[in-house]
Amino acid sequence: MKKYKIYKKNNYIVVTDNITSETFYGRAKDVMVDKSNTNRAAYRFFNILDLKEGTSLTIDQFLKEDGSPYTSDEFDIFYTQNTGNFNGAGATAQYKFLLSQSGGDDPQTATSGSLTQGVTYEIVAFETGDDFIPSGAPNNDVGTKWIANGVAPTWGNGSEMGWNNGAPFIYAQISNYTSYPFWFSFNSNAYYQAEKTGGFDISKTWYVINEQSDDSSDPIGKTRMKLSGDTLIFQSTDSAGVESNNILDKTPVEITIKP
Repeated sequence: MKKYKIYKKNNYIVVTDNITSETFYGRAKDVMVDKSNTNRAAYRFFNILDLKEGTSLTIDQFLKEDGSPYTSDEFDIFYTQNTGNFNGAGATAQYKFLLSQSGGDDPQTATSGSLTQGVTYEIVAFETGDDFIPSGAPNNDVGTKWIANGVAPTWGNGSEMGWNNGAPFIYAQISNYTSYPFWFSFNSNAYYQAEKTGGFDISKTWYVINEQSDDSSDPIGKTRMKLSGDTLIFQSTDSAGVESNNILDKTPVEITIKP
């Protein structure tokens, strides 16, 4: 399989054929990367000189400048921060989505099946031959947590996955992101959290939540969101101010992370 080194050098995005060493350049602010179809782990490239317009490549063809492979999460962060896709090269990443939550603490595990898009999963045990990277996992290491992107993994060798049915999940994504550098967990009744590798930096993180859905048929209540240390905490209360689950229901949330 042909592989390409893809990296930024000065104001250019550089794409180099790892076999022929043929190199293509595009001005970072003009280069566009399309990954709008979440059902396939493929990216299309535009505005790179002499590279066929709309060239489609998969994540397993991507290499960093040093020749090491990208994970899907790493490449999504790379292109959203360094190309013209989001308010110019080097732009701050803005994750906009609708967040829901249902029920109480309900941890689950499985060794086969399918992954639900928007749900946070953890690799509890890994068996050779399985691969969760196409589904958005940054790696296949035990303990890795991530939000599934809707792409099916290779999962038939007995790896054990864990998740909590009571944790918040992304009902729908609004911004053009198919992977997230954070994940959600159930803390206790009415309390949930978002975490990320290395934690949220208070000097580089902005967040906002619409206290309740605008849908009149949704539960009446509100959810507060607060950065505590390096973790984002969610607290839900009903109309009487009593802490309660089942309040988050397609609730608009935005998390902005400065590079």
